[in-house]
Amino acid sequence: MTRAKYPVKLNRFTNWRELSQILRTKSIELRDTSGWDDKNDINVIKEYEKHKGKKVLVKCFCASSETIYHWTDFAKNIDGCCIQFDPQKLLKSIDSVKSNIKHDWVNYEYIKFVESKRPNLEQFPFTKRKPYHIENEYRIIWLGPPNTIIKEIPINLDCIVKITFSYKMSQARFNARRKYLRKLLKRTPDELKIVHSTVIENKRWIKAFQY
Repeated sequence: MTRAKYPVKLNRFTNWRELSQILRTKSIELRDTSGWDDKNDINVIKEYEKHKGKKVLVKCFCASSETIYHWTDFAKNIDGCCIQFDPQKLLKSIDSVKSNIKHDWVNYEYIKFVESKRPNLEQFPFTKRKPYHIENEYRIIWLGPPNTIIKEIPINLDCIVKITFSYKMSQARFNARRKYLRKLLKRTPDELKIVHSTVIENKRWIKAFQY
């Protein structure tokens, strides 16, 4: 499958804590990978670090619309949310860092393929096993001194175009969060959509089956 050079959208499935951090600091944080569940990914990145002699910090995004998988794996609590970024605006901020930073699509490969044709070293941080292809991931990495654990990259908050809160969040809490964000960011509904996920209960879907 041929993919566009840049994604049409960049979704970050996360939680209220990270969203608040982004809004407070006007930055995104790239972090160490050691706490990840995917040991395949961790070990490939550590191999890349060994060859480069540098620490790799990462930020992961989904380049497609929400699925139940994204919610249950990356934003599973009642404070879960999805932050949708405008790719051009966000990546412009990323590219302004200029040194030691890369971003690219993640490629998903079968074990037999990488055994027979190992990816180029520079593709190590952007290669995952085929079972993860549903993530449709776009990844940002930064290379720095070995003991670095966080890299903050300043962004303009207008690159955030939509915030979706988890279907597990109560309507009262959602209303309060939406009101707070409207007051904080001073952006109209046309400029910034703030919605409640309908992935498990969508009224339009249900109505379409009613006679």
